[in-house]
This record gives sequence, C-alpha cells and structure tokens, in this order.
Amino acid sequence: MSQADGDRRRQFIALIVVIVVLAGLAGAIGYTYLTRGGGSTASTAAGDGSGSDSKPGSGSSADRPAEGIGRPVTSEPVSVVLLVARGTEGDEFTPSVGKDVSDITPVSAPTPTGLAEVSGDAVGLYGGTLDETTCDRTQLADYLEGHPDKAEAWAGVLGIEPSSIRDHLATLTPMILRTDTLVMNHGFYEGSVSGFASILQAGTAVLVDEFGVPAVRCFCGNPLTEAPDLAPGATFAGPAWKGWDKASTVRVKRSPGKVDGFTLVNEAADSTFVRPRGSGGADDAPSDVPVPAGIPAVVIDPGPLSPVTPDASTPSAEAPVAAGRPEGDPELLFEVGSLAGVSSGPIKPTTFSWDAAAYVTSITTYHYLNGGAPPGTIALRSADGTVHGPWPAVGSVGQGDVANAYWTATPDAVIPAGMYTVVDSDPSTWSWALDTDQRGITSISGIWLAEGAPADGSDGCAAYPEGSLMWTLCQHDPTADEAVPDGG
Repeated sequence: MSQADGDRRRQFIALIVVIVVLAGLAGAIGYTYLTRGGGSTASTAAGDGSGSDSKPGSGSSADRPAEGIGRPVTSEPVSVVLLVARGTEGDEFTPSVGKDVSDITPVSAPTPTGLAEVSGDAVGLYGGTLDETTCDRTQLADYLEGHPDKAEAWAGVLGIEPSSIRDHLATLTPMILRTDTLVMNHGFYEGSVSGFASILQAGTAVLVDEFGVPAVRCFCGNPLTEAPDLAPGATFAGPAWKGWDKASTVRVKRSPGKVDGFTLVNEAADSTFVRPRGSGGADDAPSDVPVPAGIPAVVIDPGPLSPVTPDASTPSAEAPVAAGRPEGDPELLFEVGSLAGVSSGPIKPTTFSWDAAAYVTSITTYHYLNGGAPPGTIALRSADGTVHGPWPAVGSVGQGDVANAYWTATPDAVIPAGMYTVVDSDPSTWSWALDTDQRGITSISGIWLAEGAPADGSDGCAAYPEGSLMWTLCQHDPTADEAVPDGG
C-alpha cells in the first residue's frame, strides 16, 4: 500500500468515527435546542441556558442532588430507587466483582403495608450454588487498596479503618438475594459518598455480614447498611422489573446472634446446603433441610406508600385553577436537560422542590427512543403521595424526524409550593443521559405567583405551607421593621 493510500484510509476511518459520535449526540442536542427557545415546541420556556430547578437565583440543578437521592434517608418522605440485577446507577464504587443471577422468582412475603422484616438467619432468604462463589472478595480488596480515596469512603460507610478492609471482607459471606430487598445503598460520586434507599432485585449477588444483613452489592462494590424505616409518602422510582410487587418487599434485620452457617437454597437443584460464615464456597456442605415454600416475616407498617405510577389506590387531586391566568410570560421553572447521547428508562426519579407556588403552563418530557409509541400522560406527585393530574400529552417531532419525541402536557393550573416527582406514563421510553444524573429529561414552564397572589382564587397565603418562610413573608408587611423567623 502506498503512503497516499494509507493516508486516505486513515482519513476515512476518522470520518466514520466523527459520524458515529455526532449520531449519538443528535437526539439530546435536539431536545436542548428546542427547550432553550431555538425551535418550535408547546413549551414557551425562556432560559439563560443554565437550567434551574427552583426560582431564579437558586443555582443550577446540576449543583444539587435530586430530592431523596444522594442524601441520608430521614423521617421525611424519600424516593426509593428500584435497582434491577446487573444494573448500575452511575455511582458505583468499583467495577463488578460479582455475578448476579437472572430469572430468580422472588420468594413471596406479601404484607398489607408493602414491607416485611425477615431475620438474617432465615432459611430461604438467600441462595447460591453449591461449591461456587458469586462474589470475589479478593478482587474487591485489591481494587479498593489501589484507590485510597474510594477505600477511605467505603470504609467510612461501614465504620472501619481503610487498613482493615481486606480483613473485614474475609468475615463476609457471598450469597444471592431471593427476595426483592430494601437496603441503604451507598455510591461514590464526584469524590464523595451518596447514600440512598434502594430495593435490590431478587438475584442480586451480595456479601452478607455475620448477622445475615447485606453488607456489599457485588456488581458495583457499593457498601450497604441496614434498611431505613419508610416514612409515609415514600415513593418508588426507576424502571420496575417484571413481577415486582411493592407488597412483597423485604427488609433484613440482624439475627439474634452471629450465624455460624447459612442454609442457602440451591436454585438449580431445588435443594439446600450450608455455607459457613466467612467462606466463599469451598467449604459448602449439602443439607437435608427442605426448600421452604416461603419465609417467616414480620409485617412492618411504614404508613401508606405511593406506587411507581398513579393507579386507583393513589389519591388524586386536581391542582386548583387560578382565578384567571396570572399576568406575565411563562418562563422555565424546572429543567433536566442534556447534551449527551440518551438511553431509555430513567434509573433515578425526576424530582424538584419549589419554595413558592407557580401557575404551570406546560410540562414536556423527552422520548427520543420511543419505538413509535403514542403520547400518554404526565403527572406531578407531591411528597404526601397526592397526584396532580395526570394530564394528557401531545406529541411533537424531534431531531431526525422522530415522531412523538416530545410529550407536552398543558396543565394550566396552580401547583402549590412543595416537593414533587414527575410521573411519566411510559417510563420505558422516557429518555435520560449520564449528565442528567440518570433522571428523565424534562422541562416545566409557567409563571411564579407573586407574593400574596391568590393560589386558589381567595387566600393568597394558602399557596404556601403554614409556618414556612414563604408563608411568613406572605403574612407580614414587607416594609415592617421586624425580623422574619426562619421557616421550613
């Protein structure tokens, strides 16, 4: 081959690479272009290109984690992330050091409240394969020791010294979850730990501590701690797997004493075997204990839990319509935008919190890879589980002539101050990207209600939670020389 031919070949390869990269960006760029005012869409938002999830001056949404995500779970309502086996959240501590198992039918422990508590030594709670491990503890220790920043953060979650990680891992036992299990998950994102409640799908490989409580998720190396209580109003987010039932979620509690040997179910052989605490499979011994049909559970009552999407059991309330549309032009009130290539099925919820009420004129969600699906509905679910909407959406063409790439609902209603989750009727085609923190691409436009403006046609202060800062400002003369107390 001549030098000229070689040059032409290299130029051709470089051109192909550029085309592939541009194709991946095309969908998301089209969304950003239109929602920023560069094209025609039902949204009339006007933004400065920075994006915001609160009133002007509150900072970019990229500066803050989503509500309930990346922050400790408290007694306040939070979002619980549904995490499918072999799935990651983009904040994994390590590369995979384990192997999840597919097609595991969850052991049923249905309860009227949606949460059951099972002792860590219960037969049937965990499974595995005789003489085989599902998690490489040595590989996990090697990786963390080679990454001191992650090692320090990882050890801090479990309350041990970084130098003790390898010894600590030797006390943990590899197993497979046989239930959809609620845990407190801990990821590593931008140099720090983010904690969030999560439900791990049955079939997920975990390392279990000496009391039978999941301590590490092997697929991503994330440390786990005991599951929190779920306050009333807790919501579930992320793509639900086939067969998931919120009434069959399990929380593992510490066994009364250290477990010398765990009786595991061998799924392939429909039998049981005993795995000594801290062993990796080499010391397994067959057991004559029959495979249980279920597992003993104690019902936990966390209060009413909201479903993944609105259904007949979810209280609905149309937001009050203002006495006439407020004066002013709609602006961008909230946005999760992207310039990256998109995927479907957001892993984390799209949530926002407003300090003031707003008259919402439009809500747009992005469905670039929709497979021709027609538009559905969009709703806003408040922290107490009340659903505003759902409102029917109208589709519009996106980048590359993709039909129904944009779903736009027009509520024309007042949404009070508070914390909300955007509910899309087809999350399987809702687009997300790495630079959205795995939240669904969304924009909300409307008009902020002026201080004291009627939110329900009568009492202007009714738009704000009683005792909040905005409520206090509404009650007082802003020209009065008095201190305004802090509010919620």
